[in-house]
Amino acid sequence: MITTNSSFIPSTPRATSVLPCGKRSSIGHFRWKSLALVCCLIHPVSAAEFGDFYYTDNGTTITIDNYIGLGGAVSLPASIVGKPVTAIADGAFQTRPEITGVTIPDSVTSIGIRAFQECPNLASVSIPSTVTNIGARAFYRCSSLPSVTIPSGVTVLQEGLFSDCYALSNVTIPSSVTTIGDNSFSNCSGITSLTIPSSVTTIGRRAFEECSGLASVTIPTSVTSIGSYAFNDCTALTNVVLPSSVTSIADYAFSACKGLTSVTIPASVTSIGNRAFEYCWKLPTVTIPPGVTSIGFEAFYNCSLLTTATFLGNAPSSMGTNVFANAAPNFNIIYPSSASGFTTPTWQGYPAGPGRASTAPEIVVEQPVKSGLVDGKSKKSFGTVKIGKAGAPKTFTIRNTGNATLTGINVSLVGKHAKDFILTKPGKTSLPPASGITAPSTTFKVTFKPKSKGNRSAAIRIKSNDTNENPFDIPLTGAGAR
Repeated sequence: MITTNSSFIPSTPRATSVLPCGKRSSIGHFRWKSLALVCCLIHPVSAAEFGDFYYTDNGTTITIDNYIGLGGAVSLPASIVGKPVTAIADGAFQTRPEITGVTIPDSVTSIGIRAFQECPNLASVSIPSTVTNIGARAFYRCSSLPSVTIPSGVTVLQEGLFSDCYALSNVTIPSSVTTIGDNSFSNCSGITSLTIPSSVTTIGRRAFEECSGLASVTIPTSVTSIGSYAFNDCTALTNVVLPSSVTSIADYAFSACKGLTSVTIPASVTSIGNRAFEYCWKLPTVTIPPGVTSIGFEAFYNCSLLTTATFLGNAPSSMGTNVFANAAPNFNIIYPSSASGFTTPTWQGYPAGPGRASTAPEIVVEQPVKSGLVDGKSKKSFGTVKIGKAGAPKTFTIRNTGNATLTGINVSLVGKHAKDFILTKPGKTSLPPASGITAPSTTFKVTFKPKSKGNRSAAIRIKSNDTNENPFDIPLTGAGAR
């Protein structure tokens, strides 16, 4: 067993030379540090030691090269030998499961590549506003880190910066950021919502891939490029509105977003990449803007609930194979009667016809807000409530994402125990067409107030002039208790 005598840790800097596997000479004697030192950590030949750190003296500033302490909550020094600590070197704290927290002083301006990579128990980190550069994969696989505030001086979120930070649920991206790099937040399953600031122009490849908890994301009109696989396998994502600044949708960009019920493709888009929306199982309809000239192979493959693809212009000059393969059994293509390039009764092997519903309303129901429901399948539970008492109400939002007015909105309760639920009707019975990224909406509430003991069930029924979801039904459950 190797132990560390704390009296050997110097309180003032001393120059050292490094021997294999952490063994060092220092003023004529040999000694060992903790196991955290051992096994081939490489330091500069003339590195100096201060407390739990190796550092390099750059002349006027100090760089922390490596941490040699025993872990826990670590506070970096603001200065060493009277010089400010301004940088954390590449890999300085890499693969240290003993570290649970890190406080970085405001003298630091740069955090190196892989600086805290694979610190699985790092649960808190304080990054000061002075930091302007954070290296690639700096916090990769810090799987216990729940939140992070990125300083306002940072302009680029480097590749893999927070990838595989499974516990990360609260992220603040400042308005200084212009680029969200490749894999920046991939596999951050704890993130449920995200607002991308209007300073961002580029979302990199796989930036949010496999963020399985991400249900809501706001993409600003400043974004001009969204990389391939950017939101691949974001299974909780229900609604995507692409800004008018985007001209192409990359390969696999929203592939396997299995909860997606609505996507708005702006008129600015001219191409839709290979498998861009494949396996979006819950997507019921899609509208292809008139400027689209190219759709890649299997772009909407296996969208098993897709019933309608409405083209607003001429047929794309380039169509990949199996674009709409394995759609709903009643899938059909609609195009304007004046459009060219289409054929009827089939086009590209799919049922197709002109002039039908070139404009149409499209109902979307959300609960909670921005979490879309599927007609007849999305069950809402009100839990257990005492008989005669009212539980917490749930607010439902009705939106019209179509290009015609949604009229005749009528909400009612039906089913065996409909009287155990209380409905507060929506304030509007019609919603105008969507305009740009704005989808007009109205809300209503439902409260569970059981009259008897045991399981209770009913359903919300929403009638309207929607072409394929009329009525829109939402199953309800709850339990009465004494």
